[in-house]
Amino acid sequence: MAGSADRERITAVPAATPAAAGQSTAYVRHPGDVIRVALGSPGRAARLFGGSAVVTLGYTCAFAGATLIVIPHTAGLGAALVYLAALPVASLLPVPGGVVVLDALLVAGELLDGAGIVPAIVAVLLFRPLTYWLVLVPGFFAYRQLTVLLPDPAPWGS
Repeated sequence: MAGSADRERITAVPAATPAAAGQSTAYVRHPGDVIRVALGSPGRAARLFGGSAVVTLGYTCAFAGATLIVIPHTAGLGAALVYLAALPVASLLPVPGGVVVLDALLVAGELLDGAGIVPAIVAVLLFRPLTYWLVLVPGFFAYRQLTVLLPDPAPWGS
């Protein structure tokens, strides 16, 4: 293949079998090619940005709801703004899920919004299971559905 020496090989999904290894790889010249492919189709771009917006909106509503459960006299909009302000700051540090950083920023934001220290911590501790552990239940059923629909991969020896 002419000119393939300057290409980088990117594996999108790890292959389960050697036969599937060729199907899950793509060659790109520059990292910008991936962005061009994703944004080249209006449908793909809408799914990309729409999905991101829906996830962010869901997490924002979950934090506002957790705050309103623990601190009923606060405004839900204040909690939503606290979450939306803390999210980009927490994403600057390379911590998976912003576990400690986002939690500290959310507690600090709730304190600035007028909540006490204990209710602010309890609201964040209620928010975490809602957004991380409860999501495992539908994810489990989605995984089971996908594994039922997809054929079993051939054994390595065949």
